Amino acid sequence: MPFKAYNARFWTAAVQARGPSNGTWYSLELGMIHWVFVSGYEDFSAGSPQQAWLEADLASVDRAITPWLVVSFHEPFMNSNKAHQGEGNALQAALESLFVVAKTDVVFSGHVHGACRPVRRRGAHRAGVRAAHARPALRRRHHRL
Repeated sequence: MPFKAYNARFWTAAVQARGPSNGTWYSLELGMIHWVFVSGYEDFSAGSPQQAWLEADLASVDRAITPWLVVSFHEPFMNSNKAHQGEGNALQAALESLFVVAKTDVVFSGHVHGACRPVRRRGAHRAGVRAAHARPALRRRHHRL
């Protein structure tokens, strides 16, 4: 069982959540949210215990009780950081369609320690810029968190 020593010493949400006893994938209800935690570090392929559990868990969500469906996992499906390109491709190929069918509202993931956000190009906000160029152009810029 992975993380046996850790789980024996520290309380985690997985201890009281719905899911297998290993605690690396599980779900729980937090108010109006059904929150699903998936592990990209254990087998998630078709027919795996994790995927079978995930399919059953997503099918059991009662949107009248928990109208929000949130999913979390470590490695994002997509990112613009060249050092991490493709790391979530296998997870995406195996699980994304399940999240789409279940009408997942929000996905949170991490792993990449950089963020992309739109920023104004230099000068686009200054007075005197022609009307055709008055709308700020967006570009990607990596920022360390």
